[in-house]
Amino acid sequence: MRKSRLFSLLCAFWPGAGEMYLGLMKRGIGIMTLFWLVFAIGASGIFPWIIFILPVLWFYSFFDTLTLRNLDYYALTELQEKDEYFFQDLLGGKFTLGDAVEKYHVLLGAGLIFAGVLSLYNRLVRWFWRSHLIPQWVYDFLDYLPSMVLSFAVIALGVWLIRGKRMPADKVEDYPQYGEREDSGKEKSHDKRSA
Repeated sequence: MRKSRLFSLLCAFWPGAGEMYLGLMKRGIGIMTLFWLVFAIGASGIFPWIIFILPVLWFYSFFDTLTLRNLDYYALTELQEKDEYFFQDLLGGKFTLGDAVEKYHVLLGAGLIFAGVLSLYNRLVRWFWRSHLIPQWVYDFLDYLPSMVLSFAVIALGVWLIRGKRMPADKVEDYPQYGEREDSGKEKSHDKRSA
């Protein structure tokens, strides 16, 4: 059945709805869930900077819907038959959500603990300040502390990535100097024989 091009364009403005209208339910549900999850995390104040991901998700969904609606009937039907969540390509294509949670459970758990501690920290600092148990300058310092720690962590990660993995001294390969040929020793011995 041919889908309405106008209605698919209107659905494209709502992240995930266009994909769902075109019959790709898992892809649409995945995009919509991720969009609103990021929105909820950003609006809750735990990680307000995460909201910068929303335009990326919106544009991805919008142009994905426009691309899908321009496919011919047979190509769209083939995509509908192998409907996958859109993030499965990022996880290697063969993973399900349960497999991803099982494989990355430590990282997911650490992220959830970090989010919970940060949320609890924010609530407690604000409660202590409102009850006038701490002075303004201490509140200001404690309010900026998580962002400062995160900034230092990002800088440390950048330095670690730039430095890269160091090879042990016994594994370092000896490269010839510029202009020197590897078989120069063979040529010298050959020159002595010909002379």
